[in-house]
Amino acid sequence: MGDTQQQQHMEGEQGQSQHFTLIPTLREVTVFKDRAQLTYTATASLPAGSHVLLMKGEKGWDDVLQNTLQVHMDNAADIPVVMNDVRFETTITKEDMRERVRELAKECEDYQDRLNNVADRNSINDALEASIKELEEKLKNMGERSPHTNSDTPSNNTIVPIAQFLSNPTAWQPLVRLIARRKRDIGESRLLLKAEEAQLQKEFLEKQKEVVEYQRASINGKRQTDVVVSVVVPQPVELRLRVQFVALGASWEPIFDIRIGTNNNNNNNNNNNNNNNNNNNNNNNKIDVAYHAMVQQRTTMDWNRVAMRLSTATPHCSSSPPKLSRWNIALQPPPPKIKKMHCFRKAACPAPMAAPMADVMDAAPAMNAEPVMMMMRCAAPVEAAVVTSSAPSSTASTFQIVGLATVKSDNKPVKVTISTHTFPAELMYHVVPKRSPWTYFLAKAKNTSPYVFLPGKTNIFVDNIFVTNSKMEMVPAGAEFTASLGTDDSVVVTRKEVRRKKSTVRAMLRQTHSLIEIVYEFTVKGALPSEATLVVRDQCPTPSDNDIKVEMIDPNKSMLNDGVTGDGIACSMDNVGVVEWKLRLPPGVFTRVFRFAFNVEYPEEFTVNGLDDSDG
Repeated sequence: MGDTQQQQHMEGEQGQSQHFTLIPTLREVTVFKDRAQLTYTATASLPAGSHVLLMKGEKGWDDVLQNTLQVHMDNAADIPVVMNDVRFETTITKEDMRERVRELAKECEDYQDRLNNVADRNSINDALEASIKELEEKLKNMGERSPHTNSDTPSNNTIVPIAQFLSNPTAWQPLVRLIARRKRDIGESRLLLKAEEAQLQKEFLEKQKEVVEYQRASINGKRQTDVVVSVVVPQPVELRLRVQFVALGASWEPIFDIRIGTNNNNNNNNNNNNNNNNNNNNNNNKIDVAYHAMVQQRTTMDWNRVAMRLSTATPHCSSSPPKLSRWNIALQPPPPKIKKMHCFRKAACPAPMAAPMADVMDAAPAMNAEPVMMMMRCAAPVEAAVVTSSAPSSTASTFQIVGLATVKSDNKPVKVTISTHTFPAELMYHVVPKRSPWTYFLAKAKNTSPYVFLPGKTNIFVDNIFVTNSKMEMVPAGAEFTASLGTDDSVVVTRKEVRRKKSTVRAMLRQTHSLIEIVYEFTVKGALPSEATLVVRDQCPTPSDNDIKVEMIDPNKSMLNDGVTGDGIACSMDNVGVVEWKLRLPPGVFTRVFRFAFNVEYPEEFTVNGLDDSDG
């Protein structure tokens, strides 16, 4: 009946509880970080009275967390159904499984014979392939040999037909077709044998597992775990029940496929357009984000065509915040005074730097051991506290997977799709020449979807070509994110130190100071099909001593306040000294040069460490 099977049998006399046996079906699964909540459904047609519903469990029910069992009635809102008892019930039956084990062992032998037959046919194909290859080599050698100039060749009765055959290309066609047909037949046979072998191996392993299970059941008994529900209904009802519980051994992790089109082809096809189109090309770029999840499970229950949800909640954690207990502190007693002991020292043995506590106590029997033991009791613990951070949101995220999903209980990851989105993207180049000569191609976009992008691995595709792997950080809904598209040699930035000069600064009523002037020059070269943005980053040193003064020269303080250099380049600096220039690169071939300069001043009698170019 419907999605479940129902069996009914009466026990005892009239008026006693009727027993119904139901076979529930797995319908929904909610996957958490390290476990999953499984939802089974069953339908029962019940007359008025008291009933005991026995929902037959499948393999694996005895391994679930039994304290998480829940039973809900979906369509009993208008009928006062009373549920008296909900519990798991496990029965163990011992049977003589030897006959079944022998049958399975015979089936395993049959599978092994079939696998051996596949191996024999593969050997035949190997021999045929070797023969064809040998024939081709012989024909090639005969074609290269000249029968008229080789004195060691056989008689003319043998040579003349071969020479005539080789000198007539039209005679080769039947033999060439025969060789090609044989090669094709061998290739097709190999494919069929490979598929047959894979299927046989799969069935063979399943039979072997079944043998192990029956052998285990013959020793320990066969366990059957069911759910028992006692209900009282005042009138006949078609009752739909949902059985939920949590099983360990399931997990999921996010993974992203990011695809970016650079519009290069469109730009090449529209070279005759006006310059306004070039200015808007960057706004036409799109980034496609496919939000996936890799789900795997080993709950011993296969999930076949189930509605799936993915949750970031941690159901095993306490729902209440932790409480603080009293924090006691105490004075540590002063170290005991150890009396000097007169010992003879061997000349060849150097004095140890420090002796273990046990050695000190053994070497000084006159010392009072009580203070030492108190020191050991009062010592701070070695282990550090473990601190975990929480997500920006105060509630967990739940993702509903569209359609039905199937995940086998083999712990192999299955890829399911959470959502797909397309966002406008700003493409830019990013370079840190102090650290790397490479120019990185980035795409910046805003997450306008209602989903939170969780941290996960990312596959990057540019113009439908895989370029690199990356990692997505957590991106809340409405936040911006950046995807790295790998390196790109279309833009090259070089950094060169053009000035490093040390001088002395003298002033009235102030001690003499040393001044170091440092100037770097950046050269940007490249060729682009359209206008683009380049971000260059460098840094000035930050002093850790008040006697050291660092002054920005180019860009100076006024330029940084205005956000633009004298050359019209946007610039900024953060509180740790990282300077950023943002350049608009024109289409075509270009060269840009700008400088970065700062001064370091400090008292003359000191030296400054860390000013080398490799520092920082």
